[in-house]
Amino acid sequence: MDLFGKKIVVGLFDNDEDVNQAVETLQQRGFGEDDDEIQLVDEHRLAQEKPVPTRNQRIVASPGMGSGGTARGSAVLLDTASDEQQRANETIIENKLIDIGLEGEEATFYAQQLSRGNKLVVVEVDDEDEAAEALGIMKQANAKASIS
Repeated sequence: MDLFGKKIVVGLFDNDEDVNQAVETLQQRGFGEDDDEIQLVDEHRLAQEKPVPTRNQRIVASPGMGSGGTARGSAVLLDTASDEQQRANETIIENKLIDIGLEGEEATFYAQQLSRGNKLVVVEVDDEDEAAEALGIMKQANAKASIS
């Protein structure tokens, strides 16, 4: 997105090591000198904005071993969030991403990725050269990255 001359660079990560590497390299290159220039976005960070999950409970049979090596069954109680709750959580995350500067389908896609445990690094820059540099840094750190 080009809002008042600003570019948004987004990197999608699936592990903390890569996130840390990207943020460290971005900071070494001078990104993040402004408080809001680099943002780390993950589901846990947005947890305080999410509604309390509604849980469905289901019982799953789990094989076990009884005394003397005989098979014995047991039951395990699992909590699973409902589809409606999952979508509500994604909508809240999507709205936060729109506040950051992402739009439409892009915000929806990233909200789904965040709800699956992935993380985003979002960098706001002033020009194309900075955007290209930030994009390269994120890709070097194994991100799926793009400029908005």
